[in-house]
Amino acid sequence: MGTLGFLLPFHIDDYTKAIDSAFEGRITVLHRMRLSCTFQDSGGERIDTQAEDWQVMNEIALHRGSSPHLNTIDVFVDGQHLTEAVSDGLIVSTPTGSTAYSLSAGGPIVHPSLSAIVLTPICPRSLSFRPLVFPSSSAITLRISERSRASAGLSMDGQVSHVLSPGEAVTVRASLYPIPCINRSSISDPRELRPGEGEGGEGAGPGKEDDWVRDINNLLQYNATFRSKALTRHLR
Repeated sequence: MGTLGFLLPFHIDDYTKAIDSAFEGRITVLHRMRLSCTFQDSGGERIDTQAEDWQVMNEIALHRGSSPHLNTIDVFVDGQHLTEAVSDGLIVSTPTGSTAYSLSAGGPIVHPSLSAIVLTPICPRSLSFRPLVFPSSSAITLRISERSRASAGLSMDGQVSHVLSPGEAVTVRASLYPIPCINRSSISDPRELRPGEGEGGEGAGPGKEDDWVRDINNLLQYNATFRSKALTRHLR
């Protein structure tokens, strides 16, 4: 899942060091939030056949697929109507997923130790439809409007799974089952760490999850400036 390496805590060549750290009890973990989702028909009855809710690590995306028409989607937060979205689609993501599809659609980058749900529009037909961040206690329902000219394809973590017809909906909540992920700094040699790295126990806070700060700079090139051609020629 993903190609940048945000979830990879060590290089494959260092696997023995990682195993040793685990056996010696030196690793710390970050519990990364997941999402659970269920599907409902136009009457609000559950329509998916599996007994358990679907579990998602990065995001749930509703999109118009191959249709030439925009989706019309009603958005509800804890049962209260928020807005009608006319767009190519909507993304509901975790903080971990905020650096994936949601980021490409203009969503915010959210620290993975936070418990939050991000709603990001995909090419909305509005200049004022901006991404929103909700508390993890929220239940987000996306219902395909009866007036929508297109059904909506639904993908979970990049895997196509459902097609929702007008009147049908998906409800997204924070999962009760987060994923424990090893912090890279906890499997490093203490002599290789900068002051403050690798401290703290299970879980993470801004002072413990230093991997994320390093990754958004190294993997995303966060806030990297463009160098003009004239300056480049001068430096050569």
